[in-house]
Amino acid sequence: MGAALSAAARTSNFSLPFIVWMLIAGVIIAFIIVFCNKRIIGALVRAIIDAEATSEETSKTLSELGQEGNTTAISLYKGSSSLKRIIKTVNPGEALSEENNKKAIIDENTRFYIPEDSLFRAQKQYGSDDSVLTVIIGTLAMIAVGIIVTLFIAK
Repeated sequence: MGAALSAAARTSNFSLPFIVWMLIAGVIIAFIIVFCNKRIIGALVRAIIDAEATSEETSKTLSELGQEGNTTAISLYKGSSSLKRIIKTVNPGEALSEENNKKAIIDENTRFYIPEDSLFRAQKQYGSDDSVLTVIIGTLAMIAVGIIVTLFIAK
């Protein structure tokens, strides 16, 4: 594969080190996106899990969860159908239906919960906050690969 990549680099305007650095930049950007996802949305999900809000009866408001300042997570929630499959909302005075949950009007009275059947997925996807170390190690590994390719292989 390295020979094919090297041959393709020689026949185009791109050099092998340039291609490797662009691949590394893409992986680093992916690490950062995953990190931000876990930090921002994960904070809301972990707060719901820690509050044991697993049904309409045990659902909590943002202030009860300590997440009233997490406007980015709420904004991302409003536009994400995958998050709406995990986190459910209840607005007092409104009948709960799939259509209401899709439109998601969030205010200070909106209550959040994660149903029991989505709890495992939520814990796996957003549960741990150890992604800082993963991002740092992954980024350093990618930079090391770039340096090795640039200095030794691409000559």
